[in-house]
Parts: sequence; C-alpha cells; structure tokens
Amino acid sequence: MAKPYDPEHHVYSVRAVGGTNPGGERYGGRNYRVNLTTVECTCMTPQLLHVPCSHMIIACKSRGVCHTSPDYMAPLYSKVATLRTWESRFEPFLDPTQLPDYNGEQYVPDSELIKLKKGRRKKKRLHGEMDEANGYGLDMYGTGDFNQDPLLNLCSVCHKTGHRKEQHMKRRRKKRGSRRRGNNRSRLTTAEQDGAPRLPAP
Repeated sequence: MAKPYDPEHHVYSVRAVGGTNPGGERYGGRNYRVNLTTVECTCMTPQLLHVPCSHMIIACKSRGVCHTSPDYMAPLYSKVATLRTWESRFEPFLDPTQLPDYNGEQYVPDSELIKLKKGRRKKKRLHGEMDEANGYGLDMYGTGDFNQDPLLNLCSVCHKTGHRKEQHMKRRRKKRGSRRRGNNRSRLTTAEQDGAPRLPAP
C-alpha cells in the first residue's frame, strides 16, 4: 500500500505486507520511503541493482508512471542490450601451436601445495580459542569468572565425576587389542600342536 508522503517531490510511504516466518512467528509489515525523483528506496535495491524494487513498482503504479522506463530501470536490463551482448560473431579457437608467443611473466607453482601422494590430504584446521583453553574447563575470557574444576567433570557413561567418557573408550580399545593378541597366540599354538611347521620370524 502506497501513500503519498510528499506528492510535490514524488515521495511515497509504502507499507509491506506482514506474514509468518518459517519458525511460525508472525511479523508486521515494514514501512519504506520511496523517492521517484531520485529513484531511491530505503531497501537499497534500486541504488545497488539499478532496477526498481517491489516498493517502487507500487509507488509508480500509484503515480501512474511506467516502472520499466529508463528513468527507473537501467538500460542494461533491456532486451536490446541483451541482444547487443550476443550479436558479435564467435571466432573458432586456434591450435596451441598457432598461438602467439608469450613474453610476459612466468608463474611457478608453490612446491608446498603440490599433492604428491594419493588420497585426500589432511585437513588443516584453524586453531581457535578452544584449542588454547585445552578443549574445555578453562575460562576463555581470561577473567577467571568462568573457570571450571576438572574434578567436577561428569562422565556420561558411569555418571561419576572426575573424568569423561574418553577414559572408557581407551579401556575398550586396550581390551580389544589384548583379545586380538590372545587369539593370534592361540592360533599359533594350535597349529604347532597339529604338527604344522612354524614359519620363521621376518
């Protein structure tokens, strides 16, 4: 809805329609100031893109002027300008042996960025404040008001204080490794009892 704020200078007040955002919250419409003389709007679309916004289109209809005229829309968006962009002829590409000699600067690639091994390279993560604070438990602001005693850390596995679940993960890994070693030893002893020759150690 466009209301004439200053008809003498072609200034209008346009109120946008409200609605509901994706989170379900309702919001009211905003007011925009449109100046048809200077081709400006408070949404900054005409000034940045040189094309009329929806608020300016409503103001132009209220004033009875065409919003597609060169006064409001840049000639670059016209059909004539688009046709002129592609009216020139395309020339075929030459063979690399027919190209003129290059006498400019020579660019050398950085040897540190060359990928020598197969597979994906290791990620180089940027270290931040959490890395300086050893992950958790220390004050990141340096005031000492948010320091946390490591003894108060609550484990999410056994629900006891003083440690975290990482210790349980390390114990499980050690048990799995010992089981695998024991299975390998039992297989070797069984093979020796059956009379199979024992392979020499490498």
